[in-house]
Amino acid sequence: MRLIKNPFNEMEVKKILKYVVPCCEHVRDYAWYQNDQKKTIIEVPEWKDKINKDSFLEVYNKKNPLDTNNTKNLYHYDRFELGLESYVTKIKGVLQDKYKSNVSIRGTFYYPPTGYMGWHTNCGVPGERFYISWASENKKSFFRYYDYDKDEIITDYDDKGLTVRQFKVPKSAPYFWHCVGSECDRFSFGFLVDSTVTLDFNTHKKIVDKIGDGDISDYITKLVENDESSYTKMPHSFGVERHICSNSYYGDWRVSEKCSKLHLSDIEYLLTDDKLQKISFDDIAWKGMDLPVEERRHKCRCCNGERYFSCKTYYPPIVCVNMPNPFNKKYRCIDGKHRIERMLSKNRCRSRFYVLDYADIKQYFVEYDK
Repeated sequence: MRLIKNPFNEMEVKKILKYVVPCCEHVRDYAWYQNDQKKTIIEVPEWKDKINKDSFLEVYNKKNPLDTNNTKNLYHYDRFELGLESYVTKIKGVLQDKYKSNVSIRGTFYYPPTGYMGWHTNCGVPGERFYISWASENKKSFFRYYDYDKDEIITDYDDKGLTVRQFKVPKSAPYFWHCVGSECDRFSFGFLVDSTVTLDFNTHKKIVDKIGDGDISDYITKLVENDESSYTKMPHSFGVERHICSNSYYGDWRVSEKCSKLHLSDIEYLLTDDKLQKISFDDIAWKGMDLPVEERRHKCRCCNGERYFSCKTYYPPIVCVNMPNPFNKKYRCIDGKHRIERMLSKNRCRSRFYVLDYADIKQYFVEYDK
């Protein structure tokens, strides 16, 4: 399962906050004002039991998946009634400008303390989802989901203020089961990005003739993911490019007691087609991966975004197995961290890499005094 957290850059975040904050303040004031008369906001002492593992297994094992769940404690406000349509539309506009696609609003909710929404899949309306949330306290509310690949329930806590999550809602199994819980004031704005593309008729007919009753979207997705020609062989012109193993602001990336460096030109001969493998980014350690997004990518510490914007993602990066790294990941990136970040920004979660064994390149590392 793929969940991307905070995919927007600094400028986009500022735009979103400009419209989210006044929305949240107005909704909270109105909800509690109305509550004096209608008592729509209640305290649910057992709210955690509604979204725990047992409650998940109860719905997960049913024959038909829950698209939505009526087990909830939240305030669903009408943005038109509250005069907030222009604010929500402007938030939607940030997504439209970024992804050059149609965006629809899927839900606007206020979760009071002990608020929650039970386990559900949203499979009735599949597609790329963006949940923008604003929380009054740090780590007091969360988005919880079941990771089918890892067979694990993951609780992802909200930061104080803005948190954005992006994930794909499939229409068939394995579904993206998720729920929400809060011990503070939490506001959420849901959006669906339409990634549909138009094919010319002849192309459409060729695909239909080939796959019959199959799903065209699934066919194209698999075609892109499995296309053996979707990469370009790395040009053998590394020049002075090198991989540095030192203790710096990125952390301790040394492979021995001393600092060392690897000139990539020394290992060019190892970059053969049989070394190419498709790998998930979740299994790779690269320098800066733990930094906030606003300190990476377009604000990269090593190049201030220059290499991020100029990198070519069709060149496979290089990773090593059995090589020490501070995150204890299976693979360590020795070339291509900007390409990884660029692909992540395009919502990709895996790619082809040259995979080398540390034992085969260890001899080329040169120690130096820092």
